[in-house]
Amino acid sequence: MAEWVRAAEADAGDRPVVVVTGGFHKPALEALAASGGTAWPSVPEPPGDAIGGSFLVPYSFRRLDAFTGYQSGMPSPEYYQRLWEDGPDAAAGALVETVVARLRERGQVVSTADLIAARTLTGGLTRLRGHPAPPAPTCSTAWWPRW
Repeated sequence: MAEWVRAAEADAGDRPVVVVTGGFHKPALEALAASGGTAWPSVPEPPGDAIGGSFLVPYSFRRLDAFTGYQSGMPSPEYYQRLWEDGPDAAAGALVETVVARLRERGQVVSTADLIAARTLTGGLTRLRGHPAPPAPTCSTAWWPRW
């Protein structure tokens, strides 16, 4: 992978290169990519009797979240999608609304006043702790009951 990173950086010139990797691998990959050649690595040909193809794999945020038992799983993928598209304040608000909607679907009485109280508490704790926006969820929603 380090060879591919070096080659991409060489071809990119002054443009940025994005490398998607797990946090555990990042330091080693940075060290390996710091030196060496910049030629694109060769891709070995599959054996003549090999069968291959590309496949679309359907997924949902719940399915992605369910992979968190695997160490490279992504907890709370819907939150991070909203964070990317709408920013931290909107993502936090959407997270609270999603939880409220799921509780209501299960017949739990959650009033508009409860939603306002949750948002007020979140905002107050955010300011108290000196954060610019509500922090990201610190644990996966995979353990939540599947509402």
